[in-house]
Amino acid sequence: NSVTAAKFNADVISGQTALAEAPADTDELLISDGGVIKRIDYSLLKSTPGLVHIQTTTISTGTASVEFTSGIDSTYDAYKFFISAVHPATDSVHFKMLLSTDGGSSYLSSYKFAVSGLDSGNNAGTAGYLTAGSIEANLNRLGNADDESYSAEFTLFKPSATTFHQHIIFDATYNKTNNQLERIFGSAQPASSTAAIDAVKFELESGNIDAGTFQLFGVSKS
Repeated sequence: NSVTAAKFNADVISGQTALAEAPADTDELLISDGGVIKRIDYSLLKSTPGLVHIQTTTISTGTASVEFTSGIDSTYDAYKFFISAVHPATDSVHFKMLLSTDGGSSYLSSYKFAVSGLDSGNNAGTAGYLTAGSIEANLNRLGNADDESYSAEFTLFKPSATTFHQHIIFDATYNKTNNQLERIFGSAQPASSTAAIDAVKFELESGNIDAGTFQLFGVSKS
């Protein structure tokens, strides 16, 4: 009660140490709630529109697969995976996505997916499967020459909802085995299960992933 508004100098704010970054979620501010001074955590005030980073995995040596076994839940209605510059150890392989309902202990073995694409030689193509053992996120097989790689964006919608089959859309570009560039887009879903998806795995049809960056983001609800 001894500190009143009149006791604050006009430069009291700029005269104090500046915070050079966004406040942490647990940083506290003072606010007048109907004339009563209360403290509030910054986490209750901040707005986080857009993408919220969850996990990044960078591969620099031979790795069989990349798994995201945490962070996929009901927090967000959609999750995005950004996959950059994946280099296969083996030539002529498919790039595969698999979904889990038990935290990655096992992965579903039946999927529907449809893919359409066009390569730099102006060759178009499509592929569709009602029951496949994995989601193949390419049309023609990937090449593994020193200058060839694969990059893509995947969106997983409402993974925790169990009324309908979850939907996935993907957009990818990569070098085929003849070094031509191919662009594809597609959609996929589990073929039979509607159980909540809580883990995702990316791998190649055979052989290791020699290099690549795999990122997971949640899409903010506000």
